[in-house]
Amino acid sequence: LTRVRSLKIGENTFTGTLPVTIQGMTNLSVLGFQLTGFDGGFPTWVCDMTWLTSLQFGGNNYNGTLPTEIGNLKNLLSLQFDSNLYSGPFPEVLFNLPHLEFLDMQFNLFTSTVPPSMAVFRNLSVLYIGGNLFEGSLPCASIYQLTNISVFNARNMILYGTIDGCFEALNNITDIEIGDNMFSGNLPTFSKSLVVFIAYNNTFFGPLPTFRKSDRRALLRFCSIGLNYFTGPLPVDLVIAPEMSFLAVNDNFLNGSLNLVPTEHSNLAQIFLEDNLLTGSIPSVLANYSNLVEISLSGNFL
Repeated sequence: LTRVRSLKIGENTFTGTLPVTIQGMTNLSVLGFQLTGFDGGFPTWVCDMTWLTSLQFGGNNYNGTLPTEIGNLKNLLSLQFDSNLYSGPFPEVLFNLPHLEFLDMQFNLFTSTVPPSMAVFRNLSVLYIGGNLFEGSLPCASIYQLTNISVFNARNMILYGTIDGCFEALNNITDIEIGDNMFSGNLPTFSKSLVVFIAYNNTFFGPLPTFRKSDRRALLRFCSIGLNYFTGPLPVDLVIAPEMSFLAVNDNFLNGSLNLVPTEHSNLAQIFLEDNLLTGSIPSVLANYSNLVEISLSGNFL
């Protein structure tokens, strides 16, 4: 099998250990053995396969510290070891892999802080670090240097502080997921490229963000920012954003009336505004939002 370039054997119920004969597949570029039943810990001989560009071994309950031998895989573009039991601080061995474009290390037991050395990942496009035990603030001065980043996931941890300066300069970012943390402060203005923004269950406050005046064709489609401390009115341009399909701003302190504008081109399908301080009447123009299938306005003063 020396001509095989991709081998994916995940989601099976194997017994024994990963066959060392795989090491003889010298044309192999992609190796995936996530969610398998192999015994023992991570097979470090895999790290002698320095020609690999993609390695996937998530969901195998590997524990301890991430093997330092992984730093030998200098050609890796994609590394996934999510849903294991690795612990300790952010693995410094990853900084030996500066060509990474995709890194998924979510749902492990890593502790300490997200290090400022993140700036070394200049080619990174997708980063999943959520579901660990990281705490402290985000190293925004480093994150804003990740100019190729499109997906940033840091959900469900113990992160706090503001996110000022983290994402505003990232023109390629489409997906920011930072829900279930303790971030505070105001949210920055949404960028035109953003498609998914999830920041529910934090302690953000102040008025809701809106779009830059130049971003009339904003791409935001999914926005979940409930369970915070936002105040003021609901911005109309957030509701009528041309691609908006899901908008959840529940459990905040929004006030004022729902001053919506008529539109026949809304993609909005679900809107959740329950448990705020909204007043006035329910606007009749909602009838023009022909794609709506779910509306929640309970727990207000309408």
